[in-house]
Amino acid sequence: MRFREIYRKIIRTDSEMFKQFLLSLLATTISIVLTFGTAAVLDNRRKEKEKHEMVMMVIYDMYNTMQEVNKADRKIQESMQLQLELAENPSLFEANPYALAQKVPQLFYTETLEKIYSSNTEAIHTIDNILFTENVANFYMVRKQYKTNVCDSLMAQVTACQESLRTLKGTLDLDYFAVAAMSSSLRYNLQQIFKQCQQMMAIDDKELKTYIENRAAMDVDSSDAAIKDSIVNTNLEMARKIYEAKKKLNI
Repeated sequence: MRFREIYRKIIRTDSEMFKQFLLSLLATTISIVLTFGTAAVLDNRRKEKEKHEMVMMVIYDMYNTMQEVNKADRKIQESMQLQLELAENPSLFEANPYALAQKVPQLFYTETLEKIYSSNTEAIHTIDNILFTENVANFYMVRKQYKTNVCDSLMAQVTACQESLRTLKGTLDLDYFAVAAMSSSLRYNLQQIFKQCQQMMAIDDKELKTYIENRAAMDVDSSDAAIKDSIVNTNLEMARKIYEAKKKLNI
């Protein structure tokens, strides 16, 4: 009888120890799962935040480019309108012979983000969207085409015709039609790519507007562009005054 009682106590003790072992094992397992699971969730959130920040930077760069392209395109349209006004009323030319040259558009943008995005495979992997990456590359390619084939091309044309621009005929001979057609086509392509990238990454106009407002205090690119534009216009105004002075001196 005594042996049975001792045996039962041993069995009971082993059973309790086994239960404690199972509870301890379960607690440890839960702790490991929670630790690694939480780390995985936090890491995933970090990656999503980095992805969103990179996407917003690219979209913001595109937005700034579109502002500059739209401004350049408006100047070209204004130049064509001014040519028409000069043709219909030649006396306007005598009042300001350099009026058309003052409207030569320039495209201001920085290539910093483009270079980072194009050369940094980690940035591309962060976004992890091949179609978006291709669209961004296309946008930057078309942007360069706009600067070269529209703004730089027109500036070269004006510079080459500097002497003839002092005459009404030379001013009216400037071929704005081809430049205007190129500007409209490339501007449309840029706008389409920009909108596609917005939609692709689910960036609506409201979110973009908020981001723009937050960046306004930090970003001085637009003000730098305005300063450069002002310098160009000042130099053109001085050239106009010199031309008028030479006319009075008959030289």
